[in-house]
Formats: sequence, C-alpha cells, structure tokens
Amino acid sequence: MPTPPPPALRLWGEPVANTFSCEIHTPSRLFFSEPVEEIVITLLDGECGILAGHTRFTAPTLACVLRIKKPDASWAEARIASGIIEVKKHKTVIITESAEWQTNSPADT
Repeated sequence: MPTPPPPALRLWGEPVANTFSCEIHTPSRLFFSEPVEEIVITLLDGECGILAGHTRFTAPTLACVLRIKKPDASWAEARIASGIIEVKKHKTVIITESAEWQTNSPADT
C-alpha cells in the first residue's frame, strides 16, 4: 500500500502546496515550464532558495548554475546567464539571455 503524501505546509494559517510553477524564458524560447519543489539561484547578494509559498519579490540574477528540485525529488541543473527573477504566490518566472542543461534535462528522466 503506497504511503500518503505529506500534508501541505501551512504559512500564516493558509495551506501551502509542496510545488509551484516555474518558468525559464530566453529571448528565443520557453526553456522550462514545469511544477517544481524548490529552486536555488544566485542573486546579487548570494544564493537564494525558493520554495512554495515564498515571499513575493523581483530581483536581478547573476550568471549561475540554477538548481531545480522536481516533484520526484530529483535535481536538474541549468547554466543560465544573468537576468531577472520574479517570485509570485504560485509561480516563479526567470528571464535570462541564455539557458542550457548542465546534467539530465527533465525530458531525459
């Protein structure tokens, strides 16, 4: 018998899903658009980990290896150029000049 999923997290009394929508846009294409559990990106003042329910913000990003934790708990890495990240309640959007997979892409797993 499969084990049930963990209960949703609570943030200020509201249930919070374990995943959120993440999109990565480059000038030429939509590089990535899937639900994720976590992303780790480099901002001007250091690394930032983003989980579901993160506080909203918009910030410039540095060129870095973006780490993406998928719902199956596996990690993917993409090298991205500098750009902008916008974190909203249920969605995070990264706009960057370029992006390429460092390891297995989500389509390869």
